[in-house]
Amino acid sequence: MTCSVLITNYNTWALTHRAVWSVRAFSTDGPTPEIIVVDDASENDPDVVAALLTVPNLRLHRNETNRGYVRSVNTGVGLCTSELILLLDSDAHLLSSFSQPLSQLFTNNPRLGAVGLHLVDQQGQPTGNAGSEPSAWTLLLGQRLYGLMRPNRSHHNLVVYSCGMAFRKAAFMAVGGFDERFDFLDADVDFSMTLRRHGWTLATTQRVSACHTGGGSPQLTSKRVVRFYKNRYALLTKYQKITRAGCFSTALLARLLAEYGFLKLAAPWLYPDTHVRQDKLNGRRALIHLIYTRFA
Repeated sequence: MTCSVLITNYNTWALTHRAVWSVRAFSTDGPTPEIIVVDDASENDPDVVAALLTVPNLRLHRNETNRGYVRSVNTGVGLCTSELILLLDSDAHLLSSFSQPLSQLFTNNPRLGAVGLHLVDQQGQPTGNAGSEPSAWTLLLGQRLYGLMRPNRSHHNLVVYSCGMAFRKAAFMAVGGFDERFDFLDADVDFSMTLRRHGWTLATTQRVSACHTGGGSPQLTSKRVVRFYKNRYALLTKYQKITRAGCFSTALLARLLAEYGFLKLAAPWLYPDTHVRQDKLNGRRALIHLIYTRFA
């Protein structure tokens, strides 16, 4: 089975360049792979763009306007001509060959829809390539408390993360691709859940490794946490995992108000950095406003 590599870029040209050359470096186990880079209307970097255009079998597609990560992925998949697609964030780069291992995995299991790569940080420590289908408790308890209350890391109803994911193009097209109602947060979780509900299986592999450092889409923590809650609420609603919306929103609002009150008192000791402290408080205020005005 042939494999295309899809990389999305938004103002991360240097990282994208590194990702592309890691693909070239670990393409020794098969023919030169097709590489599709979808740039989401970034500021131009003539030197990197010129270097990318010299890479054999690479196609650079540049969106005329900023369309977001999810639409960029859908566009890129449409440009890929291979049976398998390896999707990498621009801030990820390969550490091992990929064509033959992925081909074997998908050939051996005709119903395999998607696979999460083995992801590590710069120190070689695993960064997480998969999780379990989220429940309403992920919002009610908050990410940190929910994680502490679920020490067992075995994944029930696996979801794989798109920072380093390979999937069968036929499966992607069969489920309509990434749902464009989500942004980069939870689009991959929704994709995994949709695949399973259409009869496809998911897996992770240790045979293909990549380094994922994060930082490809920098933003304040407060903005990211608000986006997380918006996307997670939409995901839970889509799959009918919130049964009593009124009670759920009231309980969620109560937790956030309690957290905000605690932060107001303890933030100077917990977060000595003024900017970090203010960002934490801004995030909680924004969430309270969001829950009160949109979900309650």
